[in-house]
Amino acid sequence: MVDTLPRTGVLSANYVNLPNKSGVGFIGATTALKDDKLVVNQRLPGGAADISGMKTNDLIDAVADVRVEDELDLVKSLRKLSAGDTVAIKGSRNGNSFSKLTVLKYPPQKLSNHPATILQAAKV
Repeated sequence: MVDTLPRTGVLSANYVNLPNKSGVGFIGATTALKDDKLVVNQRLPGGAADISGMKTNDLIDAVADVRVEDELDLVKSLRKLSAGDTVAIKGSRNGNSFSKLTVLKYPPQKLSNHPATILQAAKV
């Protein structure tokens, strides 16, 4: 006789204390080169740049005391940091230097077109 009842297993592990942060740090702003200077182009409302007081057209000179000259330098600097990290972003506005302590956030989550995502969203 063949056993036709469904079988269920449980996978468990010891408690693991993970840090309360992960993922690449996100400042919540887009940047562009303007006159060979890295400037804030747009800010995400409620994003890290917005909360720290950065404004559109602010120049960004350094992240965590590492000089940034273009978008690639900025990405490389942020890639070393995680969401939840506090970092000093140095720059200037209208000729006045500033240093903004900025708590990095998680990047916004994209919804995919995968059927499981669509079905999950329909349940909400």
